[in-house]
Amino acid sequence: IDNALASSGIPDMLAIVQYDHGSEYNRILSEACDVRVIWGGDETIARLRDFPIKPHASELHFANRYSALVIDAEHYLAACDPDDVARKVFNDVYPSDQNACTAPKLVFWLGDQSDVELAKPLFWRALSAVLTQSDYQTIDGVGVRHFKSSARIAAQFNATQAVGLHPHLTVLHITSCSAHMIDAAGAEGFFMQARIADLLDLAAFLDHRCQTMAYIGDLKTRLIDLVASHGLKAIDRIVPVGSTGNFSFVWEGKDLIRSMSRSFA
Repeated sequence: IDNALASSGIPDMLAIVQYDHGSEYNRILSEACDVRVIWGGDETIARLRDFPIKPHASELHFANRYSALVIDAEHYLAACDPDDVARKVFNDVYPSDQNACTAPKLVFWLGDQSDVELAKPLFWRALSAVLTQSDYQTIDGVGVRHFKSSARIAAQFNATQAVGLHPHLTVLHITSCSAHMIDAAGAEGFFMQARIADLLDLAAFLDHRCQTMAYIGDLKTRLIDLVASHGLKAIDRIVPVGSTGNFSFVWEGKDLIRSMSRSFA
């Protein structure tokens, strides 16, 4: 970061500091700022709201979110290279250990039952192979964490089967979804999947916290129409698989540059 700032010619315009959660700096910086951005989830937002900002100051919040992937099964079988798709899914999920808000945890299979049943094993086997080739590693105990998440969801919700395909890949079959189920889901390669017959069925699975919808197939326009025509609070971003982590200055429906700047009429 220091090298990037030095080459940009603005090294004195940015300061990065780190301090404990309970530090007095929360109050000091909040009282001094013109714009406060809280990007740390629900708990952090609640904690920092105790510290007031100036009346004219503005504030942006980025709360807990999750993301999903929808796959047109017929298109996947007819037109996709499973290995190429698997590498793109890997890049969306595993570099952040699936902890990024942009990393899909829900996978929806769109299409006839026969196409979906053919496509699912191809998809997951290809992702398992990419994991093996990548030598992806995380901290010890991922298997236990995946088992605990699967057991918790199976005990409380309508989940039918958990399939372990790789030490870092667990797939749980679900027929419905809720905020509590999302909260109980693991990371580090923990997925929940369901078949849908129509894109409109997504409305029954997703709530306002769904941030990014990745897609495989010719689905972008149809997804946009779904959000617009049915007034879905879910889905702020619609992007092709492999690009969920691409950052934009319009994020979660908020124009960051305009929100943090002054405009003159």
